[in-house]
Amino acid sequence: MNVENALRKTRELQPGIDAERFVLFYFLAEPFVACPNEDKTIENGILTASLTPSEEATMRQLLEAFERSGPWQITVEMRFLEAPVQFLQTIDWAAGDDNTHVRRILDQPQEDKEALWRTAFTVTESNRDDASRPSDAAGISAAVPILTTKIRDSEYHALIDLCQGDNRANHFQTPKPTLFNGQVAAICDVAPHAFVTDLTVVPSDHGAAFYPKIALRDEGWRMFIQAVVVDTERVDVRCAFSQSHIREVWSANLPYRAVPNQPDEGAEIQVPLVQTDTIAVQSRLSPGQTLLVCSPKPYSPKVGSQPSVRVLALRARPISDMECVRHFIQHLDPGE
Repeated sequence: MNVENALRKTRELQPGIDAERFVLFYFLAEPFVACPNEDKTIENGILTASLTPSEEATMRQLLEAFERSGPWQITVEMRFLEAPVQFLQTIDWAAGDDNTHVRRILDQPQEDKEALWRTAFTVTESNRDDASRPSDAAGISAAVPILTTKIRDSEYHALIDLCQGDNRANHFQTPKPTLFNGQVAAICDVAPHAFVTDLTVVPSDHGAAFYPKIALRDEGWRMFIQAVVVDTERVDVRCAFSQSHIREVWSANLPYRAVPNQPDEGAEIQVPLVQTDTIAVQSRLSPGQTLLVCSPKPYSPKVGSQPSVRVLALRARPISDMECVRHFIQHLDPGE
């Protein structure tokens, strides 16, 4: 792997530093690699190390962000709110922002981070049509608009106090991760459910045996987030979050006979109907700003439901990691 740009950036940040040793220490230590003590070298700007594909992808993300803005950590705070629509009417949703982009995607985010970002943030003519077409995965959510805006700290704290003080509102906060510059993190709160979705038939002279095929379906929240520092104050944030809900579990019958020459209703399997709503957003946040992503919750007036909205509140705060660089230099050169 070519790390010449990272070495050049390191020398710019701290003249006189042993750039090769710093890069090996900073990017190939835990938790980024599982075996940090394995042999690794840098010769003529080329890094040689034994990495898994996931570790290599993580290191490339970190190197790209480091070359852009240096060593940083970013604290990310995320809250999900479900509140009456009146709670959000005092917020200016018409304020334009060229640095915020949002879209709905049909598939739930997967563990393949690179595939996630390509799906969520690469808009082509084909998937632009897909984003607006309802499907069994997205259900009616594909037709629901998404609103975004940025608010000040005073508005943010007033909104949180309002939601916490009203029994019609639900509010929960995700774990508040501290990420390295460019790192991708996953936060999940899901419950897996097992269903018998197919059968394997093993025939015999006296009948047939059925071996069930089990499929797992997740229900809950799943989120991926990446933060990159632009300068000493602003942070570029990319986030994809989804909510999955098992609406119903239907049944279907396969034309199998358990006993020869004795017709029956066949072998029954389960057909879970899962509704998944996935939203991808990217924005640039300044100090004291909170990004709100709002999606109205569909309801039926016939059953007496009340209009409400789902809101993601997202905040990011950069923390300089130069102290780590200076501390490392002292350990490298104790005699200086």
